[in-house]
Amino acid sequence: MKLFSNTTALTVLGVDQHVLYACQCKEFKPITKLYFCRHCTKLRCAKCVTHEVDSFYCPNCLENMPSAEAKLKKNRCANCFDCPSCGNTLSVRATAVPVAPSNPLEDTTQQAPAKKMHYLNCGFCRWTTRDISLPDQVTPSGGWHDREYDFTKKMSALLEYNKHVTHQEKLQKERQKLTKRRTNMYLMDRYGYSISLGKKRGSFASSPLSASVLSRTNSSPGGKQKQMEAPESYTVSECIEPIPDPFYTETIQLENVLDVDQRLQEAGRQPTLASDLYPKHKSLMVRRSYRCKECEHNLCKPEFNPSSIKFKLQLFGVQYCPLLQIVKIGNLVQEEEAECVLSLTNPLDTIMYVTFHPLQEGDLGYDQKTAEIFLPSTPLAVAAKDATVEFDGIGSISPENFDDDPSIVQSRSSNKLFFYCNVKPISKDSEVKVSFKMRYEYKMIVAPLIRKLDSSPEKTVKPEEHLLSLDINVIANLGNINIK
Repeated sequence: MKLFSNTTALTVLGVDQHVLYACQCKEFKPITKLYFCRHCTKLRCAKCVTHEVDSFYCPNCLENMPSAEAKLKKNRCANCFDCPSCGNTLSVRATAVPVAPSNPLEDTTQQAPAKKMHYLNCGFCRWTTRDISLPDQVTPSGGWHDREYDFTKKMSALLEYNKHVTHQEKLQKERQKLTKRRTNMYLMDRYGYSISLGKKRGSFASSPLSASVLSRTNSSPGGKQKQMEAPESYTVSECIEPIPDPFYTETIQLENVLDVDQRLQEAGRQPTLASDLYPKHKSLMVRRSYRCKECEHNLCKPEFNPSSIKFKLQLFGVQYCPLLQIVKIGNLVQEEEAECVLSLTNPLDTIMYVTFHPLQEGDLGYDQKTAEIFLPSTPLAVAAKDATVEFDGIGSISPENFDDDPSIVQSRSSNKLFFYCNVKPISKDSEVKVSFKMRYEYKMIVAPLIRKLDSSPEKTVKPEEHLLSLDINVIANLGNINIK
């Protein structure tokens, strides 16, 4: 049996596209790519959650750095490099290089002393820094020459000019705010008090104090404005230069010419020959946490240390929702019913009751179905998860504990239930898709909002438990229609 043809193996790997669950943003995703918010009891995918960056780190050396340092280094690691030819990580190799004698009169019969030098090498495509005549370094970390782009100076000048223009616009807005302010002179003219003042107003207008106020509002705070010339921009040429003749006459050597992917890896330079390739600094990665957009509670938060694979908080959908899997598919023929076997897995430590309901017209996923499915109408009781069963087999669930109908339930295994259903393809499409609504009971545990005044240890406040019925729209792809 092939690994990627087994639906159970696909679910474990997290790439199963046969059974899709509807999240809050009305998109269908595998249950392994969904998060479950325990506070608002809704499924969330990566699009309907808030992403928060916790830390930056290098995936090769696992160096952790703050956001300010990562921004200064342009989100690149200073010590790790990627191969410009194949994209894999370059490794440092040490070699011994003979050192030429400083005095030419020394005896040349003796063996020349060797010096330890280092260069970068790719273990996959065998590309090295010596292929482009990049000088070796004495130390294994750092010191490698970086080529500057041709437009670096122009871009820095353009950024400096934009900062200057932004600063001038900010000062101009501040001056406009000062001129718009209504002074007491305006109020006196409006209500007729200027007539009673008479000559006092004229003397104030001609006083040096009023001149200083007007000059303060009409001029810049720094005196004369500093003018900055705009950098020289590129000129657009309408005529295109003709292609040189060697492109038509000379024979192309494919080992020296780069393909499109290799050129786009350095978008700023876009080299065309293999001799123009230079090692690239490795891009940094981020450890991020996900937060629910509705209640703003954390759904997934990893450890701050990049070398740790643990999570401070992880609320994955596969840990709180029933896992539906396809076990066996019958002979799918158009307008004929076929018997299929599905399975339900309970990830909770309490018994879960699951019922299935058909979708009505207008519901999410109703227009994607190409077949009718006949599911059990009675609730299915799935046993609670027992962690000890995985180790010693003690406490396994036996079918005698549940009164199962053999025409509906095929078998049970620990916290897993296998049941029958019938599928009738109604469309001529090659893929058989069914859609339905799955309802299950979830026990929500909430801490009490009001605490008792008596703080004695005998009277402890117990958390409140609420039994909720949650609905999930599901789409299952059962495969292709068989031709008679």
